[in-house]
Amino acid sequence: MAKTSAEIMQMLVDNNVKFVDLRFTDFKGKEQHVSVPVSAFDEDKFEEGHAFDGSSIAGWKGIEASDMLLMPDPDSARMDPFADEDIPTMILTCNVVEPSTGKGYDRDPRSVANRAEAYLKSTGIGDTAYFGPEPEFFIFNGVSWGTTMNHSFFKIESEEGYWSNGKDPLLPLALIFPWVWGVWLWWERLLPAWAAVQCAVVNAYAELFPGIGAIMP
Repeated sequence: MAKTSAEIMQMLVDNNVKFVDLRFTDFKGKEQHVSVPVSAFDEDKFEEGHAFDGSSIAGWKGIEASDMLLMPDPDSARMDPFADEDIPTMILTCNVVEPSTGKGYDRDPRSVANRAEAYLKSTGIGDTAYFGPEPEFFIFNGVSWGTTMNHSFFKIESEEGYWSNGKDPLLPLALIFPWVWGVWLWWERLLPAWAAVQCAVVNAYAELFPGIGAIMP
């Protein structure tokens, strides 16, 4: 059921909301946002929009034409489950609008989806289109990080990581290579002495048995 702007304003009161997070997606699929104190958010935002600087979004506007509007969608209203308990925050997904024309910005993915759905309906092929993100996730058992004056680091612990189960593909090479290299150096040093001994043995047999030719080391 569609929500009205009046219902959203009541939700702000009922949930003791402190901030309204206006969210939109750039053309590369990254979610951007602008947080507004609830004291600066009124019902007019749903009609007049919230102004923001479009030049701060990669690939969108130049500084000379950067004024743009965020138009909140009442149906998208939801509480932010990750917000601090002391700072209840409501999320509103927005359409990006060109102030000069009042139409959706042609590089706003939400506006592109709206136009695609409108075209679909005009062709008679269908009347509903579904758009959504492709969910991807990683399971970590632990994450640690730190930054000080002279160093920074991050460390990921995961039972699924090859570094956690001894299946590091480089580990066997790392263990074998020093041993092989050591054997080669040992053999390289031993080779001249081994050759000299072989020559001496063959030459001794040559003296005993004239049919065997002597060799020189």
